[in-house]
Amino acid sequence: MAQQQAPSPKARIAQRIRSQSSRGHFVTVEELTEPPFTFTEDAALANLEAMAADERYQDIQWIQGSKGSYLYSNQNMTENFARLQVHVTEKNILAMVAEAVRHDSSTYPRPTDIGALRYKPYNLEQDFLDEVLKEIQENGEYADIQQITASTGVRYLYSNKFLQPRRAQALVELREVLEDE
Repeated sequence: MAQQQAPSPKARIAQRIRSQSSRGHFVTVEELTEPPFTFTEDAALANLEAMAADERYQDIQWIQGSKGSYLYSNQNMTENFARLQVHVTEKNILAMVAEAVRHDSSTYPRPTDIGALRYKPYNLEQDFLDEVLKEIQENGEYADIQQITASTGVRYLYSNKFLQPRRAQALVELREVLEDE
């Protein structure tokens, strides 16, 4: 009977990252130094560097946050979702909201329904969300984030780096008024 070969260290790391990503979670370099892994930080980093050059592991991505480095698989998590999760993990909610708004304004382009921030992946309670919106308006770092209100009373955010005010208002009215008819 042939003996089954144990997975390589790189394969074990990739398996862990892919498994965690499928659940919406990251893996940190520090986690690779803890059981069930036995890597030193240098060994973990050396394996990750070797993985970056290996075609089999091209889905493994690295995001640098302000408080740490985070690994995920782009087979299971988009870059945008991963960036938002970094902000959640690091409790940088202002940056998370601003990044979500800028992404919507530049990619789709469309304003972001403020009410959507109360649900996954954001999960912000209404009172806390109101505080966050106030802080965004007062913080010069987020001066491009503007708030508009549809004729139905629904509030939206957009980035004036990517959307002009009139276009943002027209998109909101289209969504709130015409699409509901």
